[in-house]
Amino acid sequence: MTTRLSRKVVILINNPGFYDDDTAWWEPDWAKNGSYFVLRKMVQHVPEFRKYCAQEAQKGGYTQEEFEARLVGRWKNGAPVEKYPFDSSKWDGNLNDWDYASADDQSRCPFAAHIRKTNPLIGVKNDTTNLMLRRGIPFGPVWKKGQNDNAERGLLFTSYQSSLKNGFQFVMNRWVYDHGFPHDGVGQDAIIGQNIKGRLKRKTKCCG
Repeated sequence: MTTRLSRKVVILINNPGFYDDDTAWWEPDWAKNGSYFVLRKMVQHVPEFRKYCAQEAQKGGYTQEEFEARLVGRWKNGAPVEKYPFDSSKWDGNLNDWDYASADDQSRCPFAAHIRKTNPLIGVKNDTTNLMLRRGIPFGPVWKKGQNDNAERGLLFTSYQSSLKNGFQFVMNRWVYDHGFPHDGVGQDAIIGQNIKGRLKRKTKCCG
């Protein structure tokens, strides 16, 4: 959401609001207006993912495309599931400033959907503090149905933030990997969650 990145302190170091104006925590003067950069390489097993989605979609009464959209929170054309729950054909690509109808409702977009886990929007206090300027860059050849080429493909995740603690680390540890965020029983992020030793596991309901 564009309006939520209006505070430059979220991205740029040593600006008013950085660590609540407590200059004892500020970086050296030479770092002012700089950013911390995160680069993460994630290999994707596309054939296996598509096969899994095809099998699980039938169990929930979804088409494969609908199920995949609910795991991510967006359709392949980028339309948010929250605003286009069953048909994204009318999306013109311009809807950027939107929110979820309710912090307690997942009838359209599941709580565990990737974009909802990594940026829950509504219902999060002081939500600008933990945002990042992020971009995903695909690498490797595009997979074609029926192809088994064993080629390496995936996504390069990049992000800029004024604080790794408040940005990338917070989002991953407090939102993505937390089985109880934003509600008990939600489970980890449906796309990038991992089986991390010591994490509390609870019964998960994703797409209902």
